[in-house]
Amino acid sequence: MVDNKKFSSTPSLKNAAPKADEKKVHHNLISADDSRTEQSRSGYTEKQRIHHNLVRADDSRTEQNRSKYTRKKRRHHNLIRDDDSRSDSLETEQSKTKKEKPTQFTEEQRERRRKERKREREREARIKDREEDRKEIERKRQEKKENRKNEKEKNEKETEDQSGTYMTQNGVKIKGKPQNGVYELHRKEKRVILTYRNGKKNGPTSVYKEEILIAQVNYIDDILHGPATQYHSNGEKEIIFNYKDNLKEGHLSTHSPNGIKMFETIYIKNLIEGKFTAYDMFGDICQVSYYRNGVKHGPCTTYFPKSQGGQPCQISHYENGLQSNNEQVFYTTGEPLQSTVYDKGRALTYPVSYHKSGKVLVDPAANKNRNSED
Repeated sequence: MVDNKKFSSTPSLKNAAPKADEKKVHHNLISADDSRTEQSRSGYTEKQRIHHNLVRADDSRTEQNRSKYTRKKRRHHNLIRDDDSRSDSLETEQSKTKKEKPTQFTEEQRERRRKERKREREREARIKDREEDRKEIERKRQEKKENRKNEKEKNEKETEDQSGTYMTQNGVKIKGKPQNGVYELHRKEKRVILTYRNGKKNGPTSVYKEEILIAQVNYIDDILHGPATQYHSNGEKEIIFNYKDNLKEGHLSTHSPNGIKMFETIYIKNLIEGKFTAYDMFGDICQVSYYRNGVKHGPCTTYFPKSQGGQPCQISHYENGLQSNNEQVFYTTGEPLQSTVYDKGRALTYPVSYHKSGKVLVDPAANKNRNSED
């Protein structure tokens, strides 16, 4: 054991040895620190290495999983590719089969298909021709309509310019449509005197031919309405009738140039209705018939002239304009001369002739039905 008092009492040890000892102690301390630092470094590195190994192990497992997943996907992809290839091959085979199908048709089937295609082409051609014809007809119709319109305008212009010019009573020519007053229209050899009010024909209108009155009518707002008369060239009345809304309405009679009545009847809405009477040149009745809606309907009797007694000459019957029932012809003295049966305008039997005494000249039993012969 070292005596501390001895060392402390020796001055050389206190002065020379402390520096070297201090250096050693310091070196040892540094070495210890370095060893601890190295140990700590090695320990930290080992931890890092373990951790790194663990991470690498995880990465390897992840890589294995990835490789497994990738292999699954690859296998699935390969399966899909196999399916696609099989589908493509199947479609190719089907397309080849479809292309090869026509070659499997028999000659009869090919002929039938050719005929069907030919009929289809012909049908399409007919439809096209009909459409072209329709268009051509429509075009011609429009062209015709346009031509008629142009022709009408041209005729009206020519008529107005060449043959007809409106003139007032004082002889002054006017242009345009008349408005109010009395005007004269000169057209070739005819001259028409008209009365206008508010641009429309209103009042009496007289027509002259070579300065001879040939007709007189009456207008109300450009519509024929009222009495109308036509004249012979000698000035005698030829036809006397009446208008209502541009249609013949009421009593009508015709006369000869000598003023003798020739016909007489009744009109309703421009159609003969009721009794129609015809007169001969002496003014005696020669025929009486009846009309309905403008056609004969009812009895029709023809008379001998008064010079021959004026008895009925023939009696017929009509239905809606067609002869029917029994037609009888008489002698001037009134005895039956002949009879014939009609139906709907057609004779059913041959005429049966009679003597004045009433004796049958042609045996009715010998007559044959015309229908059976026809």
